Amino acid sequence: MKKETIIFSIASFLFGFVLGMVIMNASQKQTPRIVQNVPQTPQTSSQPPMQNKDSNDNVSLPPGHPDISKDYQTEIDQLKQSLQKSPDDVKTMTELARLYTQTRKFDEALPLYEAIISLDATNIDALNGAANIYRINDNIEKAKILYEKVISIHQYDSTALLGLGWITLHVENNPEKTIETWQLLLKHNPDFPYKDLLQQEIDNLKTKK
Repeated sequence: MKKETIIFSIASFLFGFVLGMVIMNASQKQTPRIVQNVPQTPQTSSQPPMQNKDSNDNVSLPPGHPDISKDYQTEIDQLKQSLQKSPDDVKTMTELARLYTQTRKFDEALPLYEAIISLDATNIDALNGAANIYRINDNIEKAKILYEKVISIHQYDSTALLGLGWITLHVENNPEKTIETWQLLLKHNPDFPYKDLLQQEIDNLKTKK
């Protein structure tokens, strides 16, 4: 869906490189690791490393961008084997969905998130994870429903507020609402790892009003 007037800004950067990773790393923090040496990426509640290095060309990746050159297939295979033994293990499902999302296998991640939601309709990790993928797939209506579901559970969830702000800015063409939403995010999430970038975006939007 396109609007005649749409503001392009670092909000797209924030969503593309941060929002898509927040949900994966929240689950990474909570779920026991099966294979070590998987790089940390931004989490909702803790400060992540701000940069990764691509070993192939030694170019610094943007904040929050996963090193998808890493081979996660061994870990994915082990998680799939674990699910064969315990198909309703939410932690394992969440970790597998996170890795699928991190390697851009959204078609494989989304059914896992949906399965988790069917087992636990209040699972914020799965709700945000599914919403992020629906947003990427341009199913904005579904993404918004899921983000709003998260907000009904956790009023100031940073992932959901970031996603809702993106939608009101780039789809609904309502920068005033976006400013309000993102200011709420920053007020109630003082440790949000990209607060400076988000504040810069808010300031930019205010100058365009």
